[in-house]
Amino acid sequence: MSNNTKELEEIIEKLSSQLANNIYDTIKTLQFSLDLTERYYENSHSRYVGELSGKMAKLMNLSDESIFEIRTAGLLHDIGKIGFRDTSLFKPISEMNSREMKQYKLHVEIGREMLYNHKALHGVADIVYEHHENFDGTGFPEKKQKNQIKLGARIINIVDFYHNAMHKTMKFDNLSDISQKTNASDYLQETQRKFDNILEYLDSQKNIKFDPELVHLFIKLAESERKKIEGYLVKRIHIANVKPGMIFADSYYSSSGLLIANKGEVVANDTLKALYRCVESDQIPQKLLMLADNED
Repeated sequence: MSNNTKELEEIIEKLSSQLANNIYDTIKTLQFSLDLTERYYENSHSRYVGELSGKMAKLMNLSDESIFEIRTAGLLHDIGKIGFRDTSLFKPISEMNSREMKQYKLHVEIGREMLYNHKALHGVADIVYEHHENFDGTGFPEKKQKNQIKLGARIINIVDFYHNAMHKTMKFDNLSDISQKTNASDYLQETQRKFDNILEYLDSQKNIKFDPELVHLFIKLAESERKKIEGYLVKRIHIANVKPGMIFADSYYSSSGLLIANKGEVVANDTLKALYRCVESDQIPQKLLMLADNED
């Protein structure tokens, strides 16, 4: 009986691992598809929203399952925009005409339908569906309010707004681009006024668009994230010396246009493997722009 139980546990563990890998592969595939729609940002919008939403969830001491769900929903919150016209991708809502706005509002429904095709992503799909609901009930698609809106959707609404306001641009030679600086302090100084104005707006929209407690938490997180890179230098570092924990000062793409490394993103082992493949096939340079301290 004991041997049978152990064998059963091993089978379940193996199946669980296979399922987890299957979910991960599905998410990565969807993410790559979404990256191709984000040419109007200084960096990857979906990756940023996923990462910061996950950090918010972690600061709230949520369960590992909830953190994963919220982070994944942040990563895929705009998946319903795949195939949209450019006007629906780069125009702010305030500049859309009625036809464009009608199409834009569909992306939360399309996103939910796409994600519902994978049973393990149903919770993610429901968060994606609600991420444009406002705290006072003026959002869409169902005009939910306050705690009627899923926590993950309330988090993503804030992070999504912040990144759109801070990093969406139609200028591809943006002068405040961190990759054009010799140190991070210059970049922070040039963008400080914009950063402050955005945080002031977030604060002014507490109890209107955004959950007041989550606004307070996000402002602390955003300020902390900026403070982390104070004093860092922008250096060209050979791929062999790039280590997990470093920060990319520029974005790197494969020859087919897929985003491999995202500016501002912390280096992870998976990213390093993809970078090595691209370097070996001469798709990206051997020396990469990184934020590093004097010891690196």
